Amino acid sequence: MKQASRIKQLFRNAGLAILEVGKNGKVNYLNHAATNLLGVPEKEALGQHVWEFLKEGKKAFDRIVEMIQESPTGISDVQIRIIGSRIRSLWAELCVTPFVLAEGDEGYLIFLKDITKRKISDDRIRETTNILVNILNDSADAIMGITLENRIFLWNRGAEDIFGYTREEMTDSPLDILIPDDVQRQEELDYFTREAMEKGFIRNYETERLRKDGRRIVVNITRTLVQNAAGEPVGFSAIVRDITREKALQKQVIQNERLSVVGQMAAQVAHEIRNPLSSIMLNLELVEDELEELNEVKLRQVTAIRRLLRIVDTEVSHLNNITDDYLSFVRMPMLKTEELSSNSVVDEVVELLRQSINRKRIHLDRMKREVPLIKGDRNQLRRAVLNVLKNAVEASEEEGIIRIWCSVSKSRQCLYVNIRDFGPGIPEKEQERVFELFYTTKLTGSGLGMHITRMILKEHNGDVDIFSKPGKGTLVRLKLPLEAESC
Repeated sequence: MKQASRIKQLFRNAGLAILEVGKNGKVNYLNHAATNLLGVPEKEALGQHVWEFLKEGKKAFDRIVEMIQESPTGISDVQIRIIGSRIRSLWAELCVTPFVLAEGDEGYLIFLKDITKRKISDDRIRETTNILVNILNDSADAIMGITLENRIFLWNRGAEDIFGYTREEMTDSPLDILIPDDVQRQEELDYFTREAMEKGFIRNYETERLRKDGRRIVVNITRTLVQNAAGEPVGFSAIVRDITREKALQKQVIQNERLSVVGQMAAQVAHEIRNPLSSIMLNLELVEDELEELNEVKLRQVTAIRRLLRIVDTEVSHLNNITDDYLSFVRMPMLKTEELSSNSVVDEVVELLRQSINRKRIHLDRMKREVPLIKGDRNQLRRAVLNVLKNAVEASEEEGIIRIWCSVSKSRQCLYVNIRDFGPGIPEKEQERVFELFYTTKLTGSGLGMHITRMILKEHNGDVDIFSKPGKGTLVRLKLPLEAESC
């Protein structure tokens, strides 16, 4: 008994909080450090159950007892939350040693160390780490960890989205799996490694990479050297942005700027050409009138002159059409929509081209069907139909057939204006090129007609489809919305 009292006296002023607890959980002894930690006087604490100072109460004490039963020599480094009168909640590190005295008393010697500050610091570090991990994983950019041997050890969700490979597929894979063969031949990877090792980083490097599906993408890469605490290089980090769309938009902006300049030039040239063309056409009409007054003796000369005049008239008409195309392209007006009949628009265009149709003795199969009215700009739609019908006439041989009809889609959301010729057709690889600016297979074409047609249909929330096979002719379908917002 004296030995136990002597030991308790030694514990009295120890810096570590110490409690003696009986098997029933009642506190039989606590030192000064324990009273300070728990925030209660010694007399108040003695006789209380120890679980009254534990955040989780008796459940926590029972768990400690179970742990001691599994480890009879005692337990250590157990983190637990405790409470007191002054500090409602704090963290402590717990060590418990069971004891049996000679008098038969049994209990537990409990050592408590306040780790609240350390726990808060650890939680903050853990929270910050989780935030950083989430930022890394959820970044839209690809973030990679790369070894000195250029093998991948870190691969975030952004990388999965951009390249199509999963983390499992890419971990420990060689980096060159993402690099196209022609780029590899340029020894780009060696350059990356050398620059990052010498300078510590390489920033905003634009190049091309390969997706899992084989598609090439344009990327912007920043690579940084990673060092350990001793300053030794251990690998690289890389941030990769997919700028394919961005580059395409830049290219489109540049093209638009160029087209703006071309358009301005074209407008000026077309304006300068149009005035003398009008004068020439007027004088051709006057010459025709003069020829009518010549007597029949000179009939042969009149016939020859008229033939030459028709040639001149044809060439002037070509020039006039080209100036019209350029001016339509440059001066695309705002839409003036009204409710109108697509059949009436087609009929107007047919009459405009009647002379050209008759000259080639083309049979025009004009199939009229009742279709709903549409909302659109009459002049613009007439221009679109005119461009397509002119192409059909030019593609048709003498005494050929052109079929025109309006119809409604099965969903009844779209109206179709269908123009079908039976000419030589268009090869599949050239069908989309028909809509490119300045693309034409005709000696006298401007290369603007179908581009303008698609622009007009797009302005009406519609589109243009081409169905063609070499030797079988071509069907051009102008699609316009009825009840739907787009078609």
